Amino acid sequence: PQTFSLAQNYPNPFNASTTISFTLPRAGNARLEVYDARGRIVDIVADRFFRAGSHQVLWDASGVPSGTYVCRCLYSGYTRMGRMTVVK
Repeated sequence: PQTFSLAQNYPNPFNASTTISFTLPRAGNARLEVYDARGRIVDIVADRFFRAGSHQVLWDASGVPSGTYVCRCLYSGYTRMGRMTVVK
């Protein structure tokens, strides 16, 4: 991949879990965070070293209530965000 990107999670909306996909142009540390509608951090889905290329991480949302959440992906000084909806 040529650029850093965060794809829309799938499925969305979802019930218990969803897959978050992102691509990295070079190997490095990436962090995936989930925030609630009030801006509070709900979960850190991943915080580790990833190789260059496409990646998928599963987020288990069984412990959070229905609502809209924001996934934030941080990599090498860049940030990408996406909206996710939990329906129970």
